[in-house]
Amino acid sequence: RPPQWGLAICGFWTGETMREIKQNQRGFTLIELMIVIAIIGILASIALPTYMEYVGRAQAAEGIKVSSGLRADIAAYVADANHFPTAAETDATNGTFGRSASLLSGKYVRNGGVSIAANTGVITVEFGAGAASGTNLTMTPTLNTGNNVQLIQWQCGGTINSHYLPTTCQ
Repeated sequence: RPPQWGLAICGFWTGETMREIKQNQRGFTLIELMIVIAIIGILASIALPTYMEYVGRAQAAEGIKVSSGLRADIAAYVADANHFPTAAETDATNGTFGRSASLLSGKYVRNGGVSIAANTGVITVEFGAGAASGTNLTMTPTLNTGNNVQLIQWQCGGTINSHYLPTTCQ
């Protein structure tokens, strides 16, 4: 009597020839294939939203990265001048900070889409492509209340989906 598994599958114990084995193998049934496709569909429906959120976070991170030098410049200016940049300094055409901001762009950040608000130092980054297209990210500086000249953090906001913001901004 052949064993229940192992070599009996290959026909070794049963004496079947290779031709007889091939004739017995018919492939997958339709229901088996439909079950596999249903499982793949369920997995894809779970994975796609997670992937889109991941892509959105990467695009939002570009906005934060593009403005990192500008944030450092504003922090240094506030420490030296004891106030935020004025309207003349944040002007996109002639202002020191405004001109620098208007030249910043990226793959997802719109050309000329970075601006600074006068007397508050709020940086606005507008997205022109990707999952965050048509939205903006605002970064608001917070002064140290002890000396009013040191920026201690930047608070994120804007019209961008909050799920796209890095954990440091949420």
